Amino acid sequence: MKNALLKIGSLLAGLLLVQIPTGHAEEAPRTIIVMDGSGSMWGQIDGRPKLEIAREAVADVLTRLPAEQELGLIAYGHRSKGNCGDIELLVPPGKNTGQTVVGAVNAMRFLGKTPLSAAVRQAAEALRYGEESATVVLVTDGLETCEADPCALASELEAAGVNFTAHVVGFGLSKEDGAQVACLAENTGGRYIQASNTADLTDALTQTVAAQQTAPQPAPVALPEAVISAPSTAAIATTIDVEWTGPNNAEDYLEIVPARTSEVVSGSRNYAYTREGSPARLLVPANEGDYLVRYIWSGPEGRKVLATAPLTVSDSEFAIFLPEGPIQMGSTISVRWKGPDGPGDYLAIRETVNAEAGDLNYAYTKDANPAEMVVPNVPGDFELLYIVEGSGERRPGVSVPLKIVEGEVSLQAALLVRPGATIAVRWKGPGSSLDYIDIVPSNHTEPSGELTYAYIGGAGPGPRELGAPTEPGNYLIRYLSEGAGGRRVLASIPLSVDPNAPEIPAIAMVEATFDVPGDFAGTAIQWSAVPLPGQSTAPEAWAMNEFVTGPVTQQFEPGTYAVRGDAADVVFTGEVTISSDGQNRFVILPDETQAPAGSIDLVPSKPGSDNLGEDTGYLCEGPAPCPITDGSTGLSFMLPAGWSTDYPTTEGYTRGAQAAGDVFPPRVNFFRTGTNDALVLGPRQWVAMNGPCEEMGALGPFCMFESTDPQVLAAYQLVKATLKWDPPQDQSSLDRGCADDDGHGPDACENGMEAEAKAFSDYSHRCLPGDRTVQNCDMRDGATNLSFHLPEDWVAEVEPSSPFPRAEFAQQAGSAHSIWLNPKDWLLGDRGCFLTRVGQLCLDPDSVDEALDGVRQTLQFTLTTGEVLRRCGDEECDFSHPNPALSGRLPALWSVEVGRPLPDGRISTWFWDRDRAGNFKLIGLNQPDGDNCLEAGEGQILCEYTPYISTDEFDLIRENLKVSAAASSGIRTLAPAEFDRALSIVRGN
Repeated sequence: MKNALLKIGSLLAGLLLVQIPTGHAEEAPRTIIVMDGSGSMWGQIDGRPKLEIAREAVADVLTRLPAEQELGLIAYGHRSKGNCGDIELLVPPGKNTGQTVVGAVNAMRFLGKTPLSAAVRQAAEALRYGEESATVVLVTDGLETCEADPCALASELEAAGVNFTAHVVGFGLSKEDGAQVACLAENTGGRYIQASNTADLTDALTQTVAAQQTAPQPAPVALPEAVISAPSTAAIATTIDVEWTGPNNAEDYLEIVPARTSEVVSGSRNYAYTREGSPARLLVPANEGDYLVRYIWSGPEGRKVLATAPLTVSDSEFAIFLPEGPIQMGSTISVRWKGPDGPGDYLAIRETVNAEAGDLNYAYTKDANPAEMVVPNVPGDFELLYIVEGSGERRPGVSVPLKIVEGEVSLQAALLVRPGATIAVRWKGPGSSLDYIDIVPSNHTEPSGELTYAYIGGAGPGPRELGAPTEPGNYLIRYLSEGAGGRRVLASIPLSVDPNAPEIPAIAMVEATFDVPGDFAGTAIQWSAVPLPGQSTAPEAWAMNEFVTGPVTQQFEPGTYAVRGDAADVVFTGEVTISSDGQNRFVILPDETQAPAGSIDLVPSKPGSDNLGEDTGYLCEGPAPCPITDGSTGLSFMLPAGWSTDYPTTEGYTRGAQAAGDVFPPRVNFFRTGTNDALVLGPRQWVAMNGPCEEMGALGPFCMFESTDPQVLAAYQLVKATLKWDPPQDQSSLDRGCADDDGHGPDACENGMEAEAKAFSDYSHRCLPGDRTVQNCDMRDGATNLSFHLPEDWVAEVEPSSPFPRAEFAQQAGSAHSIWLNPKDWLLGDRGCFLTRVGQLCLDPDSVDEALDGVRQTLQFTLTTGEVLRRCGDEECDFSHPNPALSGRLPALWSVEVGRPLPDGRISTWFWDRDRAGNFKLIGLNQPDGDNCLEAGEGQILCEYTPYISTDEFDLIRENLKVSAAASSGIRTLAPAEFDRALSIVRGN
């Protein structure tokens, strides 16, 4: 019932109904509707604008009023922004005016302020409230914004009116905001009704508007009996079981509401339908206080309260707060918790029906709050527990139910390709950083043993690229989840590899159309669309330099974009997902939180003005982006609001170059006002760790200092998308400096020599769209023998060092992060660093997000200078190697390297795993340092190097390990075929 009623009722936010009885008890009262036309009506409820909902509701309500009802309409805030006097009588009160009122409401625009009190006064005066009885029903989604006092107005109207009464319905208002308008009802003998959703608003209007009609009513229906039995006390955010008996109609339900709640419709989210059986399980509110458990009957006259039971909710040492909405199998959820946070405390996911089977996944509370947890990759009922791990005890502090749904999982790709072709695979699924897409032979049934793969990596909804097998035949492309409970294939599609297959086209561009609501038809708008960060691909930003009217259609790469339309008196914003299989037509709504452009304040101005200094070339005070064209260089671009530049120049960097009159591409610096954020076109030198750069053709590199701020990323994309250079005629020649014929070249040149930094394309190891040094991005550096899997859109440079190589890993797109292996100078000590088999992997701990942490986990797991000997699947497995002789048994999902001879005749090696929570686990044999070291045979020392290793895992390796002296010395370099096999083993053989 709660969902069934969402269709009509909540729609009348922002309406004001003024009703004046004529003195004839058998007639319906005269009514004036006062419609809120303020900008807040563009706010959304259940994904729909409130004004759209209100229009439907007005039509619905008026069809239920008798034709004899005298009806009129007043609107405010519908003609201009910021005008408190914008109040207008659109339809004078009269009989049979319902359709006229509906038409007038549908034609309204929603722009301005909320002169709530003045509108009530004008309506009351128009209906002679001082001469006749009058009743006002106010339904509002906001507060007075024109410095009037609704409480004082209510007292004044009550004192001067013949019989004046006001009822107020606060739609979506907080308790604090509701109290500011409730006095309008309280001071006139009316009622204040809180409405939190569409069903609440429907009932509220029924109780107030429809109740004013005095037509004969049928005899009331007798209420059936109901009895509920519930605990008298409970802790916050726990669950209680409520026994009940009652009529059990299809839409009956039990709920928990604050004890002072008098309305039948409460909007509580703590409810359960009776059709689900007795006892009903209810989630206790997260705030302590006094509450009621109620049985709500859905009878022929609407909802009625049949029974109540008191409930006192107290604070608790423990609480778990799950995200709202359905939770898809295999997805990552953010779990807020409350508890003692002991050093061993953790959150655990367990099966409801088989809790003794152990934890499916866990997360230590000391690591984060909220904690990120991967849920089981099968649908069903589970529970999430807070586990206290104390001295000599392990007990659950609190448990909450966790329901997992299947959700959509699908793959799309070319089904017929040539051997070795690059395949773009589009996907829908949980998107966990541990999930991946692979290719296997068509008869392959195991969840491991792939021929090639690509991590999902938590990097957004874009396609993942795979290299097709080189052998013709039939294969499968699969989506695999590493959710709690193990690895599982969630979806697959067939793939045929044939030398005669047609070429795979590049990722297709698709058309998308942006428009505004009909209320704003004919408005001149300047549009822009910036891809949101965190996507696996790097769609281009797009912006217009001119203002246009009507719908705008443009070609886009599929992805998610922030769209903005700037007009003279209004700004339109929205977030859209452009897909290859959708209609891609979007109506972008006004955003009252954004100030309109008005007149653009644009520098250049007098040097030193506005406290900007003499070097300020251009300033855009916005709030809309400013089109810039620099006449001296021919450089043009869109300058984001709140940004400035210095003066663009084409002069050489050195005095010699300047004296020689050499012409270079324009260079300019962009600065975000009041911050240290900056963008650079054509830097003289650029160290990769500063941030990302992208080549802009003849303009050279365009760079951004490292930032995870979405506004900075959006500014970078906007400028990049609009950079153009039309050199003046006297600058038509261009010295390309020291760029090579392939357009790689350095970020800057000096006297014909390459400067310190380099472009992304000059990194030795690249996994970029259309530029991969190895097709599957499984890298091996020949000089150092370092191997690793490089994620999509990342590059790497490796340099020899002792005892382990050094490396820099840089992200080209998205948030433009960097990660370093064994950095020379790391000022943060151990902070931000993680142990690998080849030293320390370090990253800025203050900029880590889920996607970056997924990349860190991938590198930590795959970085090695050794040869992988064996990787177990979902069960324990044996391993053996003849020279040097090493054998034993591994726990499920663990791996081991081929042993290396030491000068003293012993053998060293590593054992490792990544658990379901993404934690790296490392055990070393005869490696330096380490903790909890034990002998594993004569002279053989086995040590732990990370937490999270269970006693059973350590003991299994130690008790089965057999080591013999090496028959030969030296580290063998892997042949290419052996390297490919080793990396395949790492991924699951």
